[in-house]
Amino acid sequence: LLRTEPVTVPPSTPARSVEARNTDLERFIPIDGNGVYNATQLLRRWPAEGPAERWRITVGQGKSAVVEAEGRAFTAALGNKQQWAVCLEAASGKTLWRKLLAGEEAQAIEIIASPVVDGDRVYFVPARKAQEEGLTVVCLNARDGSEIWRGQDELEHAASCPTPLIVGNLLY
Repeated sequence: LLRTEPVTVPPSTPARSVEARNTDLERFIPIDGNGVYNATQLLRRWPAEGPAERWRITVGQGKSAVVEAEGRAFTAALGNKQQWAVCLEAASGKTLWRKLLAGEEAQAIEIIASPVVDGDRVYFVPARKAQEEGLTVVCLNARDGSEIWRGQDELEHAASCPTPLIVGNLLY
């Protein structure tokens, strides 16, 4: 079909300036929501021997991304049929805390949702088998992993585990 009316181009979202103080990766898609990471001095080509490995740790199974803020790396993992929120020291890989998100009753076979950090809070969405019982969101204290709140809606979800999104003061 032919478009006869003019197309309105939305204004672009301004990107933050690249500064050392705002290089945390608090969510899977960068803060500006444009897929461009706020980083400098990235290599165009890896050295023949590859990048130097700083540390490696096994946290469990899953497809959750690792997000980083204020020297802490957060991810979610499945182990022994239980789902865990994990916080690591970004510089060393040392486990700072692990918090049980859901046990065997969730019948999860994998974790997909990535955590989102917002200041001193980190949000996780534990998987449930096909989300038949609604979607659960868990808000933890980023420093010590203590649970601040846990909420569940009553809607059925087609997606098994969406990653939360924070816009202003709203969590979607």
